[in-house]
Amino acid sequence: MRKLVGFLNLQKGVAENRERLMSIEQCLDPSPELSRNPKRKYIMEGEFLEIMKNQKIPVYFFLLSDVLIFCRPQKKRTIPPRYKFLKME
Repeated sequence: MRKLVGFLNLQKGVAENRERLMSIEQCLDPSPELSRNPKRKYIMEGEFLEIMKNQKIPVYFFLLSDVLIFCRPQKKRTIPPRYKFLKME
């Protein structure tokens, strides 16, 4: 019985991770295929302010097990929010 409970908990975690990756895909422009890699895990996300030329610019990030995605909120406010990829230079 314990093995079954452990297996079900593991499968629940895998399904929740895939669901979170798919919701991230939907809010990014252009939309990457994040959920295609079965080993990819969602870790965290957050927002910070980038200071450029005395101006504070919001930047949002998604940290996954194998990639860090930086993006900016799109000017048009939507629910759920949409983000545009940033090119790292």
